[in-house]
Amino acid sequence: MRSFLILFAAIALAFPTLAQDAMPPDEGGGEEVELATPQPKKIDKQAPTPAPTAADEKPKQEYNTVILQGLNKVTGSTLKFNALVGKPAAFGTLEIIAHRCWQAAPEDRPENAALLEVRELKTDEEAKSLFIGWMFSSSPGLSALEHPVYDVTVLSCAHTPMEKAKTKQ
Repeated sequence: MRSFLILFAAIALAFPTLAQDAMPPDEGGGEEVELATPQPKKIDKQAPTPAPTAADEKPKQEYNTVILQGLNKVTGSTLKFNALVGKPAAFGTLEIIAHRCWQAAPEDRPENAALLEVRELKTDEEAKSLFIGWMFSSSPGLSALEHPVYDVTVLSCAHTPMEKAKTKQ
């Protein structure tokens, strides 16, 4: 491909009239045509644009619950469970703390992301940090927990009323 481009450039330099002869004759009588340049819009300084009001802005949905799915690779069993933001949730020997949950707007491509901290709790040992970062529902392999027994995936975000959340735990 590179040699073709070099050959084409060499021919164009050696025979500049060849490229001009290959073009059809102009049917407009040979006169030059000037392109119209767009004129900038005039800004009316008397009428400033109004600032957006609180009524114009869409309220942001705060999500306080991350819906996760855990897989035990040894037994092959899966479990869907909720993790409240700021509170630890347990799956096997893992302790999962959700720090934030984000969900894309309905008109955008579906995406859920959660900022998670995952630690392993073993008896007679100090908690070992395994993962701290964002996990994405659309690309679970992008930022995944690496553990020989357990796998954790983000499914979605939800808003759980605090009264319900207290009774579930």
